[in-house]
Amino acid sequence: DIVFAVLWLFGKESISSLPDTDGGYANMALEVDWSHSFFGTLFLCLIVLIFAGRKWGARGGFVLSCVVFSHWFLDMMVHRMDMPIMPGNVGTTPRIGLGMWDFPVATMIFELILVAAGAFIWYSSPDAGTKARRAAIVTGIVGVIVLAADFTL
Repeated sequence: DIVFAVLWLFGKESISSLPDTDGGYANMALEVDWSHSFFGTLFLCLIVLIFAGRKWGARGGFVLSCVVFSHWFLDMMVHRMDMPIMPGNVGTTPRIGLGMWDFPVATMIFELILVAAGAFIWYSSPDAGTKARRAAIVTGIVGVIVLAADFTL
């Protein structure tokens, strides 16, 4: 999603309201041919693996790369059929998405559970120090507030 934000700022990808909606949570039409393609995500995983591995070691790089990869699968669950397989949708490959956004309350509950579970796992990590535990709590609270605000817009 960070890659999407950068590409959106440069006009390479777009987001707009679905017809007859206010464009709030789950009412968006996305053009994400680069940032959300399957093979583009694999390339991004490789980049994360290399750079994070240099900073935090092989294990840290692998974990962060897996987080990037898992995000694609989570997005696939909520996105409508707008995620291409190839970057730029080369060859007009099929688009993927299970469309959970068509059920916004269920999607919101799912996303809130993911944020809370992630914050709890981070907080409970045996390697987490006091700063990491505080960061986990703040991240969890901010995540819930952002999701709740997005849902009410």
